[in-house]
Amino acid sequence: MNTDIIQYQNANQSEEEIIKNFIVRQKEFARVMDDIRSTDEGSSFQHYIFVGSRGSGKSTLLRRIQVEFSLEKALKQQYVVVNLSEEQSAVYKLYDLWDYVIRDLNAMGFNIEKKDFRSYAPDMKSYTIVLHSQIISALQTKKKRLILLIDNFDRIIDSVGNDEDASLLRELLMNHKDIRIIGGSTVMSEHFWKYDKPFFQFFSIKKLESLSLEEVKKLLEFWSDKMHLPELAVQINKHPGKIESIRMLTDGMPRTMLLFVDMMINRPEQNGYHYLQLIVDKATPIYQERLSRLSPAQKKVLSELAYFWDAASVDELIPKCNMDGKTISALLNQLTQSKYVVKIKGATKNLLYRLEERFFNLWFIMTQGGIQQRLEAKALADFLEKWYDQADIQPSSGNNPYGIHSWTDKKAYDHWMSGSSSDNIPIANEVSQTAYVSIKNKKKTDVLKRSDQERFTSGFEEPIKKAIEDKNYVKGLELIQNAELDEGVRNYWMAIYYEHQKKFSDAEKYYLHAIQLGNVKALNDLSSYFYKQNKIQKIRDLFNQISKEMIGLFLKSYRQFAVILYLYSGKMDLFIKLAQEELTADKIVLDEFILSLLIHKQNNLVFNYFEINPKAKEHYKPLFYATLKLKGGMDQTLLKMPPEISQNVDDIISFIRTKQDFYYG
Repeated sequence: MNTDIIQYQNANQSEEEIIKNFIVRQKEFARVMDDIRSTDEGSSFQHYIFVGSRGSGKSTLLRRIQVEFSLEKALKQQYVVVNLSEEQSAVYKLYDLWDYVIRDLNAMGFNIEKKDFRSYAPDMKSYTIVLHSQIISALQTKKKRLILLIDNFDRIIDSVGNDEDASLLRELLMNHKDIRIIGGSTVMSEHFWKYDKPFFQFFSIKKLESLSLEEVKKLLEFWSDKMHLPELAVQINKHPGKIESIRMLTDGMPRTMLLFVDMMINRPEQNGYHYLQLIVDKATPIYQERLSRLSPAQKKVLSELAYFWDAASVDELIPKCNMDGKTISALLNQLTQSKYVVKIKGATKNLLYRLEERFFNLWFIMTQGGIQQRLEAKALADFLEKWYDQADIQPSSGNNPYGIHSWTDKKAYDHWMSGSSSDNIPIANEVSQTAYVSIKNKKKTDVLKRSDQERFTSGFEEPIKKAIEDKNYVKGLELIQNAELDEGVRNYWMAIYYEHQKKFSDAEKYYLHAIQLGNVKALNDLSSYFYKQNKIQKIRDLFNQISKEMIGLFLKSYRQFAVILYLYSGKMDLFIKLAQEELTADKIVLDEFILSLLIHKQNNLVFNYFEINPKAKEHYKPLFYATLKLKGGMDQTLLKMPPEISQNVDDIISFIRTKQDFYYG
């Protein structure tokens, strides 16, 4: 990884670098600083704890707060700041905390006398109070107030180890308005929320949420400019789906995005799932250490719960864990108390459970899970990347599952020359050009089906496609007119040529010519164009004009789109028959097909498909939960939804509603 990028995250940056590099967590910073500026001397104030996972920006935020006090004259006159280092393993008791504060203050010229603890032993509470009094006295002498920044404050409280010290700390902070704590914590410690603990509701808890997509883009654009990496900016604009899938599935924390930057620079052509695998590998030491703290029984329950991915009940865990329900419940309560698991209450008495840290859950699935779990993770990552890479999703030829794969050699040529069936024989482009010219020169093209001729000539089409995409229309037209093409294919490309220039009436004319000559791609593209424009009568007229043979070819090549067109044009008998053939218990259909069914209000049909096909439900998890929301009355099941996909589910529903307004008003 670029060492400059590592330096960006380093706590030892200069003050100027801290300010310049502080891109996210701006709202949290502004809120705290506004509160401090409005706090009068001697008045009550709020202590803060920022809660966020590792890499969420807690240390950087505290450091930025520290820098603000050194640069703003008014604050510098009123306050002194002590920022205890991130790992304060030497803090064993409360007096250790005050001892470290005194050391830092003395380094700033306070000259506080060092007290010998042996003069107070065994009454260490008195020693603690004396150290605190020394700090207060020194502050008041210099007419200063102390901002005490403590990263991993939960560890400090845990190290102190007893409620007596915690109660004393609370008492000292409440009785003296000279010290204000702003801390960071990786977990929502029970010290902050448990009613019988001294710090119950004492701190203002601010959760550092996942970065939004806009924040991530802002951060990546900053790194692109700072590190002189224009290729990073290209990746941001070219592949937003990669960014969004990684953001959603990894909790979207700054440190994770830093790893993502390194991967995008060094492996720019990989997809989101490959990046995800690399990020998961980087997290392995952290999560292995977390697992090492658990008993074997706790690990077993946590692992099986993670493999569900969705929230699960005790009854669902029983056959997976091979334990009785009471034992599982007791272990889940332990895991909940230690913040590995979160408990979800619903309308029924049965509680649901899921892993609290969602990236930890993903790590389980991708490193500890079986083949099926990993396939589900890949399917979700691929779906999210695809969704956010597309401005609009429609069933089209680009999503045809029956496309040709490359297969070379003379065997294909001989097979096609013999006039044998070509249904399952794909031909590589470089072979097909030579083969077709040879057949044409021998005047034997009559032995080929039209679809075969189109496949043979496909190698001539790539230069045409590139010229049109590059808007080199003169070259594109020349290639179309002069290439060795079947006339159906030539008319098809003339249609593309005009459509790309937004000359739709000319494009339609050539599409119709190509369809009359048996070009099934032209039928698909013209139907898709009419569908996207909501021209229902045009589709009806088109299908009334074409032959049964052409309809058969269309059903063979673009079956799921054809099913949608039958639904859209009101041919319900055909729609129901074909939909039932597609939506079976053993078939994973296209995501565009499911989405289009939902757009056309077939919620129950899609729901029933997911009910009989559990693999499809896991394969298209966001679509499944979107279906539940659209169907209604599924609140208890919706509680199982993994929170990392909730935004995508809402985006899917918003997309569907927009399309429904377009098609149905």
